[in-house]
Amino acid sequence: MKKRGKLCTPFQKRWCQKILLSMKHLCIFLLVFNMGLNAAVHSQNQRVSVKLKNAGIEDLIVAIKSQCDMGFSYDYGKTKAVKNITVSMQNALLADVLSEALKGTGFVAEIENSMIIIKEIVRGEQKKARVIKGLITDEGKSPLPGVTVLIKGTTIGVVTDTAGRYTLTLPD
Repeated sequence: MKKRGKLCTPFQKRWCQKILLSMKHLCIFLLVFNMGLNAAVHSQNQRVSVKLKNAGIEDLIVAIKSQCDMGFSYDYGKTKAVKNITVSMQNALLADVLSEALKGTGFVAEIENSMIIIKEIVRGEQKKARVIKGLITDEGKSPLPGVTVLIKGTTIGVVTDTAGRYTLTLPD
């Protein structure tokens, strides 16, 4: 057998280098995108335990900050007058704790990545949100954890907890 001196031509070599460079860029892009997506999902699924009686928004923030790594953004001048927060929840989703604690205060909380934004409710937004609570069980009345509950025709949904319970807040 004859041995070949060169495995590929210079043109083929440049083409292979371009393909490898493109693959490297794609891998880096996918890695970075996946990390950002994971951080957003993680912050919305954090569970906290809060027990406050006639507390202010600052007390609520301190209680939440001690249990999770979240930043807060709010107007102290507007929130300092709120002193009627009473909430007692154990191992509940962060979004549920915030909505329960801020109910009736004139403020609402939004979770954006690892940041909680507390802002005043705009007058048009003061409609009562409808909440649907339920329990998913099998034929033997055993709870089914991890079941996805969706509103038909939308992408709004929740996942049942370990006891098969879910709480779904409907948009206005």
